[in-house]
Amino acid sequence: MGTSNFSDEFKRDAVHQITVRGYPVREVSRRLGVSTHSLYKWMKLFAEPSSKPGVDQEAENRRLKRELARVTEERDILKNCSGPLPACARYKQPVLCFARRAVADGLLVGWTPLKNVAHGPMRT
Repeated sequence: MGTSNFSDEFKRDAVHQITVRGYPVREVSRRLGVSTHSLYKWMKLFAEPSSKPGVDQEAENRRLKRELARVTEERDILKNCSGPLPACARYKQPVLCFARRAVADGLLVGWTPLKNVAHGPMRT
């Protein structure tokens, strides 16, 4: 194969299809009749410098760190809220109070309170 002379505009368009539009290199090479090696070479020549980490990514990192800190603080506040208790804490106290009264009345002799209150008392 000889050397093919493609215009710079053609090369830039091919690189644009890969980098901006997101087409795979193989598909572009097949469609344009150019080898993948040539496309990768053109990408090195004509790729825009915006793909390198720069000011935009640093600003995005700062914004994401601020958002993470805010969300973490909100989560910690919600974890420590004094709202309704979880289900295990809501049911534990009334069952134990009921069991103490029942034992005091002599109704539940032989019954013991459960570790897992949701399933009811267990017989020993």
